[in-house]
Amino acid sequence: MGLRLILVLFLTNIMVTASGQQEMSGKLSLTADLSSTQRQPHKVLIEKTNLGRYERKTDTVFITGPEFSYQTTLDEPGFIKVTFYWPEKKLSSISFLGIPSAYQLSINKDHQPVMSTVVPSAIETQINALEKQVAGYESRSDSLVRSISYEHKKITAVEKKISFIRDSMENAIDGQLYKKFILEHLNTAAGLYALCKYGDRPLGNSRITAQPEQVESLFNQLDKSISQLPSAQTLLKKLSLGRELTIGKPIKDLSLPDTAGKYVKISDYKGQYLLVDFWASWCLPCRAGHPLLLKIYRKYKNSGFQILSISQDELKAKVAWKQAIQEDSLNLWPQLSDFNHLAQKAFDIQYVPSNYLIDPKGIIIAKDLRGDALEKQLKKIFE
Repeated sequence: MGLRLILVLFLTNIMVTASGQQEMSGKLSLTADLSSTQRQPHKVLIEKTNLGRYERKTDTVFITGPEFSYQTTLDEPGFIKVTFYWPEKKLSSISFLGIPSAYQLSINKDHQPVMSTVVPSAIETQINALEKQVAGYESRSDSLVRSISYEHKKITAVEKKISFIRDSMENAIDGQLYKKFILEHLNTAAGLYALCKYGDRPLGNSRITAQPEQVESLFNQLDKSISQLPSAQTLLKKLSLGRELTIGKPIKDLSLPDTAGKYVKISDYKGQYLLVDFWASWCLPCRAGHPLLLKIYRKYKNSGFQILSISQDELKAKVAWKQAIQEDSLNLWPQLSDFNHLAQKAFDIQYVPSNYLIDPKGIIIAKDLRGDALEKQLKKIFE
């Protein structure tokens, strides 16, 4: 009798595992009956973003009859957004976390797509619950900040208090929500989603590049079936790159063209302290920080400090990039383009502004120094 019970439990475990694997990869289909709509859409755009939100692909289906139909293969659960393009430039969309399954959409009287079949998957339910908690923490943070008054107080003191509240809440979100969730879901895709978010926080890959060992420690605890998913493998590559970009490591050398097409290398500046600065013409915080950056450059340029700016503008924005250089008076130091995304990939740049401060030997000594932080660091070096 005991042997039978063990066999039943063993077979049950195999079935559960197989069921989980089926949920990870396979065919996803979408259909919608359009015959009852007064007007038909002329096309449907399907955006597919993988679990770690590292990659996005789009497909377009042109409507020629009374039904919309689409099929794709998923390597892992992913975020799906389906947008219907109606006459008179009207749009309507629906978003969900997709797993291998058949999804039936219906169109309501307002031409809004509605899910008419398929109960949300366990993965989607878990992720939605997690993000609802995160939103609650963020709402609490906003509420605390709004309650602070500037009346009869020094602006610096108030802003310091606001920063403390924001930082404290971000730390709580990371430790009490994302990290806790990861450890409780090491054998699910939802746990991998949370780990990818944890690695990206608090802002675009910060933990992956600043503390890769923390993320790697959690990654190594994932169930093997989860650590083999595409987003997990991308995260692993990002961690490897993050270890190469930590403080104390030599900076990667790159050769990129300036505004005149002349190629400039990072290694050309060995023997000097160098700020490798990533920005873009469309980045408002970047451009708001340029007056102070100019002031710092003029103050320390004769002491052995240089700047090398690398734009994250696309080729189509080349004119806007050059115009921003002129408007912000940035032609005092080399301005390099990265239209082929060589620097973006080499440094895994996910946000701007971003920067690396390099010593005369080409070693990274600081990262993401903004505002007064850069000036304070240079003051320690030169004064």
